Amino acid sequence: MTDPETKNLTKKQKEAYIVALEEHHERKVVSVRANNQAAVQDVVATMDRIVKELDDLRVQTGVYGTLFVVCGHINDTIQSAMHGTDNSEDFWEDVYEHPMADFLRQYKQWACTQNQIDVTGKKDIVMNYSNYEMSVVETYGVRLVGWPDGVKFISPSNIGTIGDIRKLRDALKAHTCYWTTLSPAEVKAHASELATCRSAGEVIQKPRKKTFRCWSISET
Repeated sequence: MTDPETKNLTKKQKEAYIVALEEHHERKVVSVRANNQAAVQDVVATMDRIVKELDDLRVQTGVYGTLFVVCGHINDTIQSAMHGTDNSEDFWEDVYEHPMADFLRQYKQWACTQNQIDVTGKKDIVMNYSNYEMSVVETYGVRLVGWPDGVKFISPSNIGTIGDIRKLRDALKAHTCYWTTLSPAEVKAHASELATCRSAGEVIQKPRKKTFRCWSISET
């Protein structure tokens, strides 16, 4: 139904209204996403609606469905969630011999790597914990700062204690642990240190605090 008040608008007036409406919509979207709590609530509400619709569809038609929802950035506070209609969760163990939760965790790790282009300018980068200094720092010129003391520098999925996982999670949420881009001078200095280790026949291991550590072959 057409609003009588807008029926006699000129073309220029209509264009002005459209621009104003688009700007209002853009501001609304940005302000909601800027509020992380609002984003979390948005995800939860949408997830609940989709789960209900999937379950209803299962009852009505007999179809099977599986849903994974994960955050798109390592610093997001959105909780991962999964749902399978009927006994869909059994599929993952029956076929792949792993619980559905394992795939959810791997999916989250993959999703978080997709936004690394913001720091590195490159896509499809996979985190390499065992060869971090060369495969990540040297190759892409970025460094992970503020890894919590006492927590092993390994994939979060392999951290063995709840306490350590919480320490890492808290550091990421507080942004005391974060990725940073190295300056050209820092990249050059890092490459020089690596070259010194290599020329001495030493093996470059995982980082200790803010610097990497070189081990001689005899030490390993």
